[in-house]
Amino acid sequence: MQSHEESQTLVQSIGEFSLGFFSKKNIQSLSVTLDAREKSAEIAVSATSNEAMDHILNAFAEHIIPTFQDEVTLDLLFVRPDSAVFRSTEDTHTNIKSFVCA
Repeated sequence: MQSHEESQTLVQSIGEFSLGFFSKKNIQSLSVTLDAREKSAEIAVSATSNEAMDHILNAFAEHIIPTFQDEVTLDLLFVRPDSAVFRSTEDTHTNIKSFVCA
């Protein structure tokens, strides 16, 4: 299991890297939740349009997965902007780290 600092750095890296490739004009909100115990990360995105969803899917497949696949299993979810995934869950789960850009 990764240390707290390593987990926080990894979730921050995934979030910032994703923002760079997804483009802020294509997203309303983005959340990355890392489960350090399971070595899995969930990227939840609220896209601005269907065209934006296509761009995000392409960026996820071409850039995000290849960059982080050796460190974690990645999932991509498209969600509504008011979804609960954009609220941090770190307070209730010590192995969960979050990066939220809403």
